[in-house]
Amino acid sequence: MNEKLPQGLYVTVLRNSTGDSTNGGITSIKDRILLVGDGVPAVAQAEENEPYLILKERAGRLYAVPSSQDSNTWWMMGGNFVYTSDSRYHRLCNYPIPVHDRQENNNTIKEQLLPDITRKEAARLLYSLQAMKTSLILRLNNGEDVETIKNEMSDMFLEMQKSIVQGVDNFTLRYRELFDKLRK
Repeated sequence: MNEKLPQGLYVTVLRNSTGDSTNGGITSIKDRILLVGDGVPAVAQAEENEPYLILKERAGRLYAVPSSQDSNTWWMMGGNFVYTSDSRYHRLCNYPIPVHDRQENNNTIKEQLLPDITRKEAARLLYSLQAMKTSLILRLNNGEDVETIKNEMSDMFLEMQKSIVQGVDNFTLRYRELFDKLRK
């Protein structure tokens, strides 16, 4: 364990069902994140180069801010909260904690971390795979040549695989670049 890295409790991000209001804040891309700060049980340790939330208090109410928070930029509530059913969390508070991870600028975390293959594109790929499966069954039922179908499907799968690998590589590169910047 690295003693310099803070310890805390993993919490789940509760998102606004009407869409992202964080303007690309960290809770728009993370489903689970470490919460650290005074009074937070030290159950897990932050990982190097991994963002986390820091618990703050104002006027008797708790809120959380990103660890990468730039002190020169105004951060505000982005519409998302964090919470966990872990009983240790309830020693801290009994309500979801608002996250102040919205900024009013164009250099958002989401733009820097979002992979080329977004959830919508992943859903399209899944739909394409389901359509291919249905087509395959129909073509086989109609007595089409199995080898011809196999070759066509193989070519389609290779193209999909190339798209996915390229998206993951681009995501990894941008993720590393962002956290290299944050460490400086």
